Parts: sequence; structure tokens; C-alpha cells
Amino acid sequence: MSTIPGVSYIDPRHWYCTTQQRCPVVTVLDGKRFLVHIDAAHITTRYDAALGPLLREHLTVLRLLPE
Repeated sequence: MSTIPGVSYIDPRHWYCTTQQRCPVVTVLDGKRFLVHIDAAHITTRYDAALGPLLREHLTVLRLLPE
């Protein structure tokens, strides 16, 4: 998460690619394996749903959602 005065930003790149700029087809999140991409521009519905709680946590920390 990065914060600029007056602007909040969540950097999601690590949810899709490694720090070595490799974007795996399959990844592990909370101990479960997920197929990440269905094509070059879209993620799978299952992976999208798995990211929901993670996004909610970040938005709560930024106080953009109630706790």
C-alpha cells in the first residue's frame, strides 16, 4: 500500500506477478492453488473471488471501508 497525501493507492502487482516480473499461470493464495489468468488480459472468476477478502482488508486499513 502506498499513500500520497490525499490519495490512497493499493499496489496489486504482487497479486499477479512475482518481483522478478514473472506472471505465473497458477499461484497459491491462503494455501490454495488458483489458475490466475484465462487470457492475456483477464483473471479467472475463482481467483477474483479469492482476492476479494484481501482487497477488503487493504481498503479497511485505508479506512475506505468500515471495520
